[in-house]
Amino acid sequence: MIQTRKTQKTIDVAMQPKKKKDKSNKKPEPFEKKIVSAAEDVANALGGDKAKTTSDLLEKVLASRVTALKEEQESTYVDVLFKDIDLWNGKPSDIFENVNAALPNIPELKTWAALEQKELKTLTTCSPANIFQELILWTEQGKLWKFPIDNEQEYAQVTKMLGNGRLEAMCFDGVKRLCHIRGKLRKKVWINQGDIILIGLRDYQDAKADVILKYTSDEARNLKTYGEFPETVRINDTVTFVEDGFDEDIEFGDEISDDDEDDVDNVSFYIFFKIVYYIYIIL
Repeated sequence: MIQTRKTQKTIDVAMQPKKKKDKSNKKPEPFEKKIVSAAEDVANALGGDKAKTTSDLLEKVLASRVTALKEEQESTYVDVLFKDIDLWNGKPSDIFENVNAALPNIPELKTWAALEQKELKTLTTCSPANIFQELILWTEQGKLWKFPIDNEQEYAQVTKMLGNGRLEAMCFDGVKRLCHIRGKLRKKVWINQGDIILIGLRDYQDAKADVILKYTSDEARNLKTYGEFPETVRINDTVTFVEDGFDEDIEFGDEISDDDEDDVDNVSFYIFFKIVYYIYIIL
């Protein structure tokens, strides 16, 4: 048998075959290493001291690079300086809106606010320039008396002598008080009925007082002239202070109470004991 061979026809097409991908993990060489390699190649070609030649070449390349960077940086800095900036071109953040509005559910600190105002006033207050400003400052600080002055003293007129350094006096505020004569005033000053005296009031006992000073007739008249006494006060030996609800003429009693009798007995016993003591010493 005669076998026939089939003829195969081939057609040439103008298409390049696909290149295979390079699957190697070769990374591109950095620019710095390329410069170093080029400098070494030039040094090898020139001959001589290769290390020095390489160093000189790299130094020149680096100097040119630094100069270029400086020029670029200066030009950028100058452009930024002369660039117009619009401060209001941005969108507001709205964080300062309604700043003065009172926030709800926040308690008011009154003590804190008062201390803040006091501190602010202290910082803004200057030293007084004269005595008048100083007096104003003292008045605001509460260091001066507020009129009328309550110095816990009162004028009175003696109505009755009780003995043992005690007396009854009608005060010019309309209250009758039991007064005590104390200290040197008890030994050196003689007080009679109808005399004008100055008494010191007591906080804990309003019905009792202490005699501070006795005024003479002239001093009492001067005080009345200055308006310290009411017009109903008469400065003499028999007439006393007259107040609504009281008789104009007050009779001074000479009756001795039981306490006064005891005081007299005590004084008599003391004198008797002293006389006996002196007689005993002499004998």
